[in-house]
Amino acid sequence: MEWLRKLIRNAPKTESGEIDVEALVEQASKELPKYAVPKEVYNAAKKERDEAKTALAEAEKVDVAALQFQFTHPYGVRLVWFDCER
Repeated sequence: MEWLRKLIRNAPKTESGEIDVEALVEQASKELPKYAVPKEVYNAAKKERDEAKTALAEAEKVDVAALQFQFTHPYGVRLVWFDCER
């Protein structure tokens, strides 16, 4: 918001010494797109962030030891292959 403070400090004055509101609004409307994010972009980023938070929370619930056990074999048992020809 520093850009807005700068605009207000340097706002053009009318002959009576008051701030020229119309000129200030015009300057602000030129500067605003440089610093503001459109609502659609913000909402899309927020939705993506919320989905990532949810996925992370689900990933933190996973029991790593149980997954390691599960992936050794679908039935949870390591298969041992014997060479029958020896």
